[in-house]
Amino acid sequence: MSSTGFILLDTPNKNTPQCRKTRRNNAKPTGTCVVHTAENFIDLIGEDSGAETVAKFIATRTGYGSYHFLCDSDSLVFMAPASYETWHDTATNNFSYGGSMAVRAGEWHRIPEDRRERIVKNCAAGFASYARWLKETYGITIPAKRITRAQAHRGEPGFLGHGDSDPGRRSDPGAAFDWKLFLEEFARLTNSKDAVDPAGATPTRKDWFDMVSKSEMSELLDERLEAFAARKPQMKGKAAEVFGQHHNSRDDVLSYGGLAWDQTRGLRDLIRELDAGTSAQEIADLIVERTDSVKAEAIVDAIAERLK
Repeated sequence: MSSTGFILLDTPNKNTPQCRKTRRNNAKPTGTCVVHTAENFIDLIGEDSGAETVAKFIATRTGYGSYHFLCDSDSLVFMAPASYETWHDTATNNFSYGGSMAVRAGEWHRIPEDRRERIVKNCAAGFASYARWLKETYGITIPAKRITRAQAHRGEPGFLGHGDSDPGRRSDPGAAFDWKLFLEEFARLTNSKDAVDPAGATPTRKDWFDMVSKSEMSELLDERLEAFAARKPQMKGKAAEVFGQHHNSRDDVLSYGGLAWDQTRGLRDLIRELDAGTSAQEIADLIVERTDSVKAEAIVDAIAERLK
């Protein structure tokens, strides 16, 4: 039997199938791209065998979990054809395309800069290969830009991290992943006239204002405020009152600057990144750092006043 060039076709997993030829519900690829890290041990000595090692694991594992391709600093391993469905992101599997880097999301800092750059560029190359196939097959252009969770779940073309799609359980490719380099390289390789200018490829906070829906903001706020409420015993003073007793009122938290609900939607990017250990001061600092809203200072001043 001749080789297809795809690991999961040439050496199919005999324990648990890791891909399917016909996507569920007869869905077609839409250009939604999910970027992952495989969370494997990082190979930093000699030739990088990370992608090959993870590929062998996927081809024999007993649980579900696979990608369309894997990459490391010196190789690109294709696991399944672009038309196939793989098990990489529960919410989008049947129409998305998933690529993974053989690293851990929280350990980018351990990887030497030149090696790190090769990994990111190889990841972009894997997605560029898919983009060319998608354009030829379905006439869909994948822009060099990030998209929101809501956009991805609607099947829109573009890129998001696994942690963006499944924030309750995942965090990859990690906060230190170089999105700018990734999107620049993808744009260069695809040479698409429809691609976003790489210099502005990462959405600004104003972009997020326009992209996020009210229902999505509401959902994310509920998740984060519940986390704050759960740690109320560990919080002291006004912080405990604000993020404990008042946790059921999203408007109480976001209207300190006298803003209406629709004027605070841009804080979605901030709220997404908060965890239960975030202090009140850190919240104020993040608002200043991460929002383009002209009301940012007013929000911070009002929060500071309430927390005195």
